[in-house]
Amino acid sequence: MLFLVFSCSQEPEEIDKVPSLSFLGFKGDSAVNAKYSYRDSNGLNIEVKDTLILRFEFRDGDGNLGHKDNDTISNWVYIPNSQGSFDTLRGSIFLRDSRTDFLTAYSFPNIENGNNNSLTGEIEITIDHLFCSAFASDTERLYYSAYLMDRDSQVSDVINTDTFLIICN
Repeated sequence: MLFLVFSCSQEPEEIDKVPSLSFLGFKGDSAVNAKYSYRDSNGLNIEVKDTLILRFEFRDGDGNLGHKDNDTISNWVYIPNSQGSFDTLRGSIFLRDSRTDFLTAYSFPNIENGNNNSLTGEIEITIDHLFCSAFASDTERLYYSAYLMDRDSQVSDVINTDTFLIICN
């Protein structure tokens, strides 16, 4: 899930047309790798699963983040697979898990910004598919490498998040 807050710069600040991304932090400092359930007062079975929320700040000087409705060309990433061909991902922000090297793509909505093209804002990404690897002990640490891609396929620098603790049950 992607939550987006953005603002439009009103002063003539020069922002690079290549997008930039910086890590702001996690909401919380650990998560439990457990899916559990309980019965509420009405007898309904309620499932609970821990999530991880990552916070980033973004900047883009030409404001071309997100996908337009009829856009079928931009923001594709091609990843070699074991069969000798490529798998494809489409998104605006990409996260790579440090333990598995698995890449996940998240998309921005198309953001129209009138005559002022530069965009700055914050992104919150909720990861609800946390897991511990098969060889993990009681806890496991991970970080994400992240980058942002605009509609012109310009890519920000790759940044790393802080390390996060998963409690394996």
